[in-house]
Amino acid sequence: MRHAVSRPAAPVAGGTGTQAIGRTLAVLELFRERGTDLGISEIAERLSLSASTVHRIVRALVDEGYLAQNEQTDRYYLGRSAVLLGQAANERLGLHRAQLVLERIREETGESVNLGVRDGDEMLVVIRAESKHALRFSQEPGSRLPVYATAMGKAYLSHGSLPIEQEVAALGRPLRALTTRTLTSAPKLREELTRIRRRGYSIDDEEAIAGVRCVAAPILSPSGEMLAAVAIQAPAVRMPRTRLKQLSGVVRQAADEIAQVMPGSHHL
Repeated sequence: MRHAVSRPAAPVAGGTGTQAIGRTLAVLELFRERGTDLGISEIAERLSLSASTVHRIVRALVDEGYLAQNEQTDRYYLGRSAVLLGQAANERLGLHRAQLVLERIREETGESVNLGVRDGDEMLVVIRAESKHALRFSQEPGSRLPVYATAMGKAYLSHGSLPIEQEVAALGRPLRALTTRTLTSAPKLREELTRIRRRGYSIDDEEAIAGVRCVAAPILSPSGEMLAAVAIQAPAVRMPRTRLKQLSGVVRQAADEIAQVMPGSHHL
């Protein structure tokens, strides 16, 4: 195993100080988002950097094991160090234990179960347990949807650090309609979030994706801070509105269980 003190870190070039760090992190983030092998020219184009700058950054990351090169294609992919770092983060944040809860709920309900976090004005899927039904709806980790149109997102907005009125105002205008059922009216969204806050769970009634319904609950720290949200989702033909209400207790219990295994002092 390579030790950090064995030799000086390779320069990441393409700037110094915070600029170089920012560019290096942007390269790694691109690999995480794309989930596929990338070439120098593609990285340069997507990050608006010169090919020479990207090459220096990539070579430094390869030297440290965070990227590796496919010798047949000359393209790059996340390396062993990046994988180990991700595993360490998962364990530190309790995600490996949360995954077990998601899988159990999947077995109990037969439906896909997601855990997500808010990233700006979007909800980001972090981990999931996919339904085994041939007809199913599931979202890959890394999937994003507007926060106001999803069950997990509305759980966040209703239990955020700001009052509901301020949370809605911060979304800006106009709210884009993803389907004919998306709540784009600020007053109606505020009313919905108030109901969610009171009852402890949220519903996406084909608001983000036509033909898909979800029920979600906030995952809260002991002090009441939002850590994440968990949702059960299914095709609408297998998820009538009566079933959404029936599963609300299941998803709330799952949220409570996950809260017990996630460090309450850390946010995802």
